[in-house]
Amino acid sequence: MSNPKVERLAYPPDDSSTIKTQWNALVSSLHGDYNLLFEWMSICSLSQNLEPHPLYITENNALVSLCPLVFNPVTKELRIPPTHGLGGSLPLSDMALYLPEISKISKELGAKKTTIQIPAQEEATKVLKRFGYNTDDKMPYYVLDLEGVKSFLEAKKKFSKGAKRGINLSKRNGVTVKSPTPSPENLTLAYNIYLETMSHNKAAHLLPLELFKAIGEFLPGDTKIFLAEREGKLIGATICFDVGETFTLWTIFALIEERKAFVNNALYCAVIDYAVSNGLRYVDFGPSGPLSKAREIKKKHGGSERWMLTAVRINNPLKSASYTIRKLIRRKAIESPNSLISKLYKRFALK
Repeated sequence: MSNPKVERLAYPPDDSSTIKTQWNALVSSLHGDYNLLFEWMSICSLSQNLEPHPLYITENNALVSLCPLVFNPVTKELRIPPTHGLGGSLPLSDMALYLPEISKISKELGAKKTTIQIPAQEEATKVLKRFGYNTDDKMPYYVLDLEGVKSFLEAKKKFSKGAKRGINLSKRNGVTVKSPTPSPENLTLAYNIYLETMSHNKAAHLLPLELFKAIGEFLPGDTKIFLAEREGKLIGATICFDVGETFTLWTIFALIEERKAFVNNALYCAVIDYAVSNGLRYVDFGPSGPLSKAREIKKKHGGSERWMLTAVRINNPLKSASYTIRKLIRRKAIESPNSLISKLYKRFALK
């Protein structure tokens, strides 16, 4: 058996390349994280001006592992998208092989930092620390396991009393959910709800409409949208991805003034019902930030808590200087505590 080999993929590949088919087949076998799909790199490239720099590992001429790097030329960040732990682009056994190549690409691109998001595991943390990554940042995400579940009524047994009550109240309030095709028109409708919701929340960063449309263009068969209505008015939406045996909830939003109608409960209900009806194993509700309400609704609908690690390496040229130069900087900083060099020393915590 040959040794595993890390290779860079010239993106986009020529039409004769079979790498795309092999790549997506491997993603599906890894439980189907949508943002590992080959098309997702095209979506990021066209809608967010990100540059794909994918890596992969071959063994005996077969693709066995993948690493979909993307680079933001504006922020100078090199990033591996989150994999939520159901599968993964960066298996622990391959991480030590990928990281040296990632460092090379980072230097070539002049990246200011490299960010890797993977399931939080002790072994992964040790490897990343060895390569100079800060591993203190962890975020919870929630997954509903549907193993052995044959009907929505069975899935409902995993819900809390609060979730069941919310579903009943959404019905009483006349909330209905439909699942149209992911056409540009329907994705624009979903985006308008997203925009209104985010504007009300005074979000600092908004996703572009081009991203929503690109999803429908590049992943029409994998994208599912659900639109919630009440009295003929569109009041909520969610966009999901059906890849492998995982149904991933990408984003969910509802008009602020309509949330008392329990719109989100109706949308979660539709998402889970789809997953059960199509024989899928998991519903990935995705990560949650500091908002306790977002965490609670995922737990109430049967989501079990897992943890995702965000590892960051700051590519500080001063830190990569030789030991002698760093020692000289430290001495000068101590000798002149009010000088610019002292301020820089304190800022970058040179040792």
